[in-house]
Amino acid sequence: MTRYCDYPAQALDKKKIGGMVDPNLEKIQSLRPDLIVGFRGNPLGVLNKLRYLHFPVFVLNLGSSLDGLFQTIEKVGRVTRAEEPAKLLAAGLKEKHQVIRAALRDVPKKPKVFLSVYGQGLWTCGEGSYLNDLLVQAGGVNIAGKIGRRWLQFNREQLIHENPDVIIVMAKDEERFIHAEKSFRADPRLKDVRAVNDNNIYWLDENIAGRFGPRLIDALAAVAHILHPEIFEAPR
Repeated sequence: MTRYCDYPAQALDKKKIGGMVDPNLEKIQSLRPDLIVGFRGNPLGVLNKLRYLHFPVFVLNLGSSLDGLFQTIEKVGRVTRAEEPAKLLAAGLKEKHQVIRAALRDVPKKPKVFLSVYGQGLWTCGEGSYLNDLLVQAGGVNIAGKIGRRWLQFNREQLIHENPDVIIVMAKDEERFIHAEKSFRADPRLKDVRAVNDNNIYWLDENIAGRFGPRLIDALAAVAHILHPEIFEAPR
């Protein structure tokens, strides 16, 4: 488990091996794992060293769409010899996903959305990001969705030009969201942006949306409610 693994609650009791990009090789060795699951984003040198030490290493290529989520769950199920629970989990998530997509099939208007990843500047997601796919599948139009990069820095001139109907701030907690919301409102250059002027700035929990895992379907439901409250009740 990495220092960021906090779900489910049992993950908090597991020994930590560092982070995604700075795993502790000696700590991993000391735990003598039967299987190491990595992803394309872990340092290649560390993964190769673990293979050299004869540890079984399986590397996931995290998807660029929500459809890839179901395949990822089933792959993890196969390599961990938990195929049946993985299939059941994927099937339940697919069912929730299909219900949301069906409700949005004939939606008459798709609002323009800016997804702000909390941090320095106006970080957002472009084409090829699973978060771009999430916004589209939730019935929105990502104003950065035609830019050929997964992650990029927007500037205020672009934001003003694109004039989104909705701004969604992906932040770890409500306190950070409020800070970001105040920043948008306090900037006089953004006063005529529709999302700011119409008070359409919303929080998306980074803990469920910022990880390529089962809770992405909960994130999809949350964004669908933000963009189309006339169709969806607030997620519980």
